[in-house]
Amino acid sequence: MDGLEYEKLLDLFNEFDGDSIAQERIARTYQDRAKREGDTVKVARGYDRLAQAFSPQTNIKYADSLIEYTKDWRHITYPALGYILRGLGYEYVGNIKRHFEDFTKANEIAIENDNRPNQLYLLTSLSLSRIYYGSPEKALGMLEEGKSILNDKNFKHEVLKSSRKEFRSEKKINEFIAIQEMNLNIVFSACFIVLRQPDSALVYVKKNFELLKNINELNRKGELITALDSKMECLFFKSEYDNTIRYADSIQKLGGLRQYNVKNINLFKGLAYLNLGNIDNAIVYLKKSDSILQLDKINSVPFYNKLLFGGLYSAYSQKKDYKNQIKYLDNLITIDSVEMVNYKYIEPEMAKTYETPRLLEEKENVISQLKSQSRTSRLYVLVALGAGVLLLLTSLYYYRQKVVYKNRFETLVAHKNGKVSSNGESQYGFSQDLVDAIQEKLEKFESTKGFLDSSLTLNSLSKQLETNSSYLSKVLNVQKKKNFSQYLNELRIGYALQLLKENPTARKYSIEAIAADCGYNNSASFSRAFYRIAGIYPSYYIKELEKRATL
Repeated sequence: MDGLEYEKLLDLFNEFDGDSIAQERIARTYQDRAKREGDTVKVARGYDRLAQAFSPQTNIKYADSLIEYTKDWRHITYPALGYILRGLGYEYVGNIKRHFEDFTKANEIAIENDNRPNQLYLLTSLSLSRIYYGSPEKALGMLEEGKSILNDKNFKHEVLKSSRKEFRSEKKINEFIAIQEMNLNIVFSACFIVLRQPDSALVYVKKNFELLKNINELNRKGELITALDSKMECLFFKSEYDNTIRYADSIQKLGGLRQYNVKNINLFKGLAYLNLGNIDNAIVYLKKSDSILQLDKINSVPFYNKLLFGGLYSAYSQKKDYKNQIKYLDNLITIDSVEMVNYKYIEPEMAKTYETPRLLEEKENVISQLKSQSRTSRLYVLVALGAGVLLLLTSLYYYRQKVVYKNRFETLVAHKNGKVSSNGESQYGFSQDLVDAIQEKLEKFESTKGFLDSSLTLNSLSKQLETNSSYLSKVLNVQKKKNFSQYLNELRIGYALQLLKENPTARKYSIEAIAADCGYNNSASFSRAFYRIAGIYPSYYIKELEKRATL
C-alpha cells in the first residue's frame, strides 16, 4: 500500500467498506504519509476516514480527534465534517439530542464557509429529525430551503468548489448531485407519510425512479431498494393492502437487503394483513419485524416502532390475548416517553400532546379484563384440578424425589468446593424458569459480542435482557461465580486474546486501539484487566505471538 497514490488509497478504503481492520490500515497509511509530508488537510482526511471505519462509539472518538485537530481552521470541509461524523455516531446509538446539536453546529459552519452542498445535506438530515421528533410542517419548510439550494443554477459550480480536485469529473459531480436530490426526495416522502399524505409522498418517490439512471452500478441497487421501500409505505397509507403485500414480496426477492429493509418489509406486510382481517398472518410478520428490532434497538425510529407495537396490540386485542396486549401497551408507553424527551429538545416552544395518559388508562382496562377473565375461568380450573387431584398427589412424591436428586447432582457438579445449597430457590431467591431465561439471554449476549459496547453497565445490560440488575447480578454470582465487572472483563479479554492470536493485522494496532475495539475506554484499564486475567501484559502477549509467527 505504501506505493499507492493518495486517491488510490481512498478508493481502496471505500472498497473495504465493513472491514474495520483493513480500513484502519489504509487510513493510517494515508495519514502517516501525510504527517511525514506535512500535509495537514490530508492528516485531517485520515482522521475522517478513521471516524467512519469502526463501531459508532469508536467512530465518535475519532471524530472528536478530527474536531480538535481542525477546530481553529477556516476551511470549506473542516471542522464541519468532524461534527457531521460525530453526529452520525450519536444518531446511530440513539442520542438524538447530541446528533441534532452536532448537525446544527456543522450547518452553522457550512453557512459561515459558504459550503452549499454541505448545507443541503445538513438541511435534509435536520429535517428528518424534525419529522420524527418535532414538527413535520417545520421540516417541510427546511426541505423547501434545501430544494432551492439544489435548484440554484450555481449549485454545480458550488459542488466543484467544495470538492477535492480528484473528484472533479463531470460524471462524479452529476452522480453526487443526483444522490443529493434522491436523499432530499426520500425525506420529502417521509414527511408526507408522517402527515398521512401518501399521494404527495408518491410524487417524490416517482422522481427517484427517474433519477436512478444517473447512479453508478455500485450504488444503484441500494438506491433502488430505498425507493421501492418508500413506495411500499405509500401504498399502505393509500389503503392498497394487497398491493403492499405484493410489493413487499418483490423487494424481498431482490436480496442484498439491510436489516432495516427486512424489518420494514415485515412491518408493512404484517400491517397490511391486519387491515385485511388476516390476524394470524399479521402476527407472524409483525413478530418477525419485532424480532429484528430487539436484536438492533439502536437507530430505530419511534414512528415505525409505534406502528409495529400498535399493530401487535391491535392484533392481540382481536384475539382477546390480554397478556400480550399489556406487553405491547408497555412498549408504546416507553416509546412515548423517549419521544417526549427528544421533542422537548428539538421543539421546546411547542407543546405536544403525548399518548402516555391514554395508554396507561387503556392498560388498566386490559388488566381489569384479564382479572375478570381469570375469575370466570377459575371455577373451570378448580373442577379440572379436582378431577386430577388424586393422580397429582400420587405422582407428586415421586416427581419431587426425582427433582431433588437431580438438583443435588447438578449442585455437586457445579460446586467443586463441596459447598452445596439445599435447593435452587434458596440460591437465587427467584424461580428456576427466570434463571433459565436470563441464562439464555446471556448466551445470546455473549454470542453477538454485546460485551464490546464500552458504555455497558449492569443496569443497561439488565434492561437489554429484560430483567433487573438484582436478578442478573445473582445469576452471575451463582452460575458464573463472579460479579458483573469480572464477568465483563473476562469476556472482553477472552475476545482480545482470540483476536490477537488469530489476526496478525490486529497485532499491529496500538494498545489504545485494541482496547477501544475490545470495549475499554482507555488503554490503562484494558492492560490492568488483561494482566489480572491472563497473567501477562498485552504488549508481552503480542510480542510473543509475533515471535512465534516468524519461526
